Formats: sequence, C-alpha cells, structure tokens
Amino acid sequence: MEYNLRRRNKKAAAFYVSAEWRKVRAFALSLYDSLDMYAYYVQHKIVVADMVHHITEIEEDWTQRLNVENLFPLSNGNHGIISALYKKDEATKRQTQELLRNIIQQHWKGVGGIEKVLTRLD
Repeated sequence: MEYNLRRRNKKAAAFYVSAEWRKVRAFALSLYDSLDMYAYYVQHKIVVADMVHHITEIEEDWTQRLNVENLFPLSNGNHGIISALYKKDEATKRQTQELLRNIIQQHWKGVGGIEKVLTRLD
C-alpha cells in the first residue's frame, strides 16, 4: 500500500487494494495457470507469474481496468522489464503493448481466441 500511495494517484491506489481488483487479478492469473506469458513466449522459459499487468494502463483508459483481455500475467522481474519499455518512449510503449496483445492472441489461437474462452466460462 505504501508503494501505491507514493507512486500512484489516490484513485489508482484505492483500486489496487479493492476486492473487485483482487478478484479479477486472481481470475486472470488462473486463466493463464499463473504462467508468465512474456517469459514463455519471448524468453522461452517457464516462470511463475505473481502479478498482472494492464496492457493499456489505467491512467490511459480507466474503463479497461477490469477487462481480462487487457491483463497480462508477469513475474515481478519481467514486470520491471515491461515497465522500463513503457517508460522509454511512446513508440516503444506502443510496440510493447502490441507485442503483449499478440502474445495473448497467439496463446488462445488454438481454442478460437480468448473471447471464446471467456464466453465458455460465463
């Protein structure tokens, strides 16, 4: 919580400790079997994901904060890598966001896409 208060605005800090976020975060991790998708598809390693990254950041689009299709499971280490890429410059951030979206599409391609998976879970 201290990190949130120092690094994020109050609205975002409150969101990240909310029950709704904890529920969606846990669901997203379970959807990917807690696999760090960046490690698996880019680094070709199996690494446990312990956090979920917003591809489109909540400061950029608040409406996407609970959208499972906007969430990307990562390890703490790879979250640092992705965060650094986002901060480098706008072009690198957009390229990284596109990479993350493409990884999700690739991952779910064999079952008809993440939308189909989410529909089956409803």
